[in-house]
Amino acid sequence: LYSIFFLLIPNIINVEVYAAFTVPRFFALSVMTLLIFLAWLYYFKKGLVQAVNKYVLIFASCFFIWMLLSTALSMHLPTALLGGYNVNQGFWIHMMYIMLFLLAASLPVNKVILARAIVNSIVILSIYALFQYFNFDPFGFPHGGRPASFTGNTVPMAGAVLLSVPFSVYLAVRAKGIGRIYWSMTIFLFLMVIASSLSRGVMLGVIAITIILSLIYFRQVSKKVIIGSIILVAIFMTATIKYSKSGKAPIERYNITEVTAVKFGDSVDARFQYWHIALRIIKDHPFFGVGLDNFRNAYPLYRTAELDKMERNTLNSKAHNGYLQIAATMGIPALIFYLGLMASVIMVLWRQKGNRLLAMTFLAALIGYMVQNISGWDELGFTPLMWALIGIGVSGENYKPERMNWICGWTEGG
Repeated sequence: LYSIFFLLIPNIINVEVYAAFTVPRFFALSVMTLLIFLAWLYYFKKGLVQAVNKYVLIFASCFFIWMLLSTALSMHLPTALLGGYNVNQGFWIHMMYIMLFLLAASLPVNKVILARAIVNSIVILSIYALFQYFNFDPFGFPHGGRPASFTGNTVPMAGAVLLSVPFSVYLAVRAKGIGRIYWSMTIFLFLMVIASSLSRGVMLGVIAITIILSLIYFRQVSKKVIIGSIILVAIFMTATIKYSKSGKAPIERYNITEVTAVKFGDSVDARFQYWHIALRIIKDHPFFGVGLDNFRNAYPLYRTAELDKMERNTLNSKAHNGYLQIAATMGIPALIFYLGLMASVIMVLWRQKGNRLLAMTFLAALIGYMVQNISGWDELGFTPLMWALIGIGVSGENYKPERMNWICGWTEGG
């Protein structure tokens, strides 16, 4: 079920409907969450469901309760419940996020097999992104000048790829022969896609993951290998960014100054304006916010003259900062509970025994997500993956290896 989930969420699309990137994922998320719940009931009947860490459970419950209260007191209740059009980040979606997380956190799983599943699903996403980048697009899906693959938006697409990088590294280190070559190739595939996206937040996430992985593998791998790998990654990503800047890349690119410079009229300055608007909303609605997905409804009331010069006739639906988005739409207490939940997950991962390297791999993925979320936002092709992964990360590993490996078709050391 998890393998199907990881395959569908980032890659499913239906061009027959206008909301081609959100409606199919809403359906897939609903169906897969229901199926995982049914599997949970089966495991519960067999007595295999495991207790969730009490701190994780407390913060998740508080976050959900406050989300429920903020929805009831929202600026526009239908939007808060169902989400804005073609965005769909309302209460029902967030409820499924929490449900998915808690189900995953209490189910026994084979995390190595799931690591392979998430990497292979993102390989599909990444290959199509490169097709778009080099203008060999067999489908012609919209991408707005930067590769967006099946996700429909460059930043969430790059965020989904970012989540997979630590698992590629883990699999490459533990594999041998052809397996190591394959997983190493996925690392460079993912890094090239991230670099070609020119997403500032995701690139910061790569830096954070690189630091964490270097510390994790400091005693496992030769120092020369670690330093050489970091230098090679830096050269590779820099070359990709420079190629995009040069104008030689087939796809129409944004100028590199959008990534590095802060000046009036560019996207960085616009993002600061979004953050300023979010802070003003938080100031006026500190406890319950304006309601899930109601940032779009509150936006015209706080829009600045400077922003109007940059983006005329634009109705923004997000703060372009995941933390400000939570505080503006659900209130400051919701942000505190959310950060408490993330901190408790980090604590559980840090204290996990058994396969420490894999636990730290989940930790690196979470830290990378939290860093990129400084300039990111929720998206149906990306956010469900994060909630499922951190739930799986804090779960136990009471499985039967021989049976699971037979189903997957891979050996434990493959």
